[in-house]
Amino acid sequence: MSKDVDAERKYIHLVVGITGHRDIPDEDRDRLKELIKGVFRELRSKFPDTPLLLLTPLAEGADRIAAEAALEEGVKYVVVLPMREDLYKDDFKDSLEEYERLKKQALGYFTLPIDPSKIDAIKQYGPERDQRYEEVGVYIVKHCQVLIALWDGKVTGLKGGTSEIVKFKLEGLPNEYTPYIGPLDEPDKGVVVHIRTRRKKYPELNFNPTVEWLCPEIGQGGKELCLDKNETFKKIDEFNREVKKLSEEEVKRSRDSLVFEEDSRKREEILRKENFVSFIFGESDAISIRYRDRWRLTQISQIFILGFLLLTLLLFYELSDAFWALLSYSVLYIVSLIIFRYLKLSKSFRLKYIQYRALAEGLRVLFFLRLAGKHEDIHDLYPRRYKKYIRWVRETLKSVNVFDPQPRPDFEAVKKYWIGGQLEYYSSTVNKYEKEVNKLKRVVEFLIIVGISLVVLLNVLNVMSISKLITFGILIGTYILTFFIGALENYFERFKIEQIGEEYKDMAEVFNKAMNRWDNRDPDKNSEIVVELAKEAMRENANWFLIRLYTSDEMSASFA
Repeated sequence: MSKDVDAERKYIHLVVGITGHRDIPDEDRDRLKELIKGVFRELRSKFPDTPLLLLTPLAEGADRIAAEAALEEGVKYVVVLPMREDLYKDDFKDSLEEYERLKKQALGYFTLPIDPSKIDAIKQYGPERDQRYEEVGVYIVKHCQVLIALWDGKVTGLKGGTSEIVKFKLEGLPNEYTPYIGPLDEPDKGVVVHIRTRRKKYPELNFNPTVEWLCPEIGQGGKELCLDKNETFKKIDEFNREVKKLSEEEVKRSRDSLVFEEDSRKREEILRKENFVSFIFGESDAISIRYRDRWRLTQISQIFILGFLLLTLLLFYELSDAFWALLSYSVLYIVSLIIFRYLKLSKSFRLKYIQYRALAEGLRVLFFLRLAGKHEDIHDLYPRRYKKYIRWVRETLKSVNVFDPQPRPDFEAVKKYWIGGQLEYYSSTVNKYEKEVNKLKRVVEFLIIVGISLVVLLNVLNVMSISKLITFGILIGTYILTFFIGALENYFERFKIEQIGEEYKDMAEVFNKAMNRWDNRDPDKNSEIVVELAKEAMRENANWFLIRLYTSDEMSASFA
């Protein structure tokens, strides 16, 4: 990439890809450009807080029409080259000036990696060159959320042709392009906007282009269905709205936590190597912390409200003839029920906390993968059974991972700040969990003893005919103790405290092995270690997410 993604605050993009014919009649260009601009406007109208980003190879025809439309609509675009630029230009020698003009105005450009042994074959027109066009189409399909296709609708079966790329988006990529997808996995599908186009070699009189929205993951199609029912796009837009509420200090604090380095200049130097990813991580982490704190506050508030209700119940018991006491208690009780049951503030905050936490941890892995020079399909590293619950997180990782990683791997930083940092985190967290488990078990045992003692005391006082208020107070105390004992036991069971502790112990062992097997003289071996660590980290991330999702009382459809 030749430029930074955004000059100021970073947002998750809704990535729009383009595929289409190269031999589009000149007289159709303006009409098609207006239709593409209409697609951009629709997306902006439905998701106003989310910037659009166009991916285009800038080949003749559809690719350049889309780039022109993007320029006129103020949409940024990135150029993805299928092969070395000097070889690529051989395909459009008569329009190099247009190509250079459009490339110059792009946000950036990069070339897909090529096997050096195939360079000579790519120089010739044939299967290897066609393969490069297919691979650039595959790249766009992988990373875009919406694919615009300027297509005549004819299925040709040509390798790298428009019909094949459209099929990839609607039906999923073949196994050769999805190394982390198994035979039982459901392939990723996405939205296609088919703009029916004619071609120079198939002239049609009185031709009028049409626009059709297709969204196989949601339903048969239609613009309203593809946009209004698209929970993934809504979640991305919601994230960007949350970003606008963050202070610079919140983002900086979270972003800095990605690299534990006391020297601020050195830390910033490392973060800037993957600047965009580091900012999105910082924002996601900061939003997660906000909702975690709100969730905890509502939990504490509920406990205080419960205590207040018990106190008013005790007062009502003493003032049982007071009409207003009964009325006041009834109103408080009903209001509390509404707050707890129908507003669901605690649950809403908790769900948002865990989804943004899951995104932040995925971005942490992505940052260090890219810092190691690896451009992996990180969204496919989640285990199969988790994917349906974190679809929008996976799409976000695709969007953020759209740019090429920094050219020079920094294995030293990866070892120190990821492997070393995570090893320290998991090791210390294991100790914390073990102490917490033992402490809570002792608390439960103590409360049981106190509860039994109160019951005995209650019966003794009852025999002695002590004040009804005192005996009732002790009775309420036994209820409270029973509540807390049950709550703590439920906490162990539902929040899987011991299970999470074991999970963290396993992760500490994994990072410890990586540290011991790291070889500064063998970058290839280190690359393999980084990829294996990424797989383990994404598995643990998904497991953490799902445990907390299952313990939130409902499998919310908002995670679709």
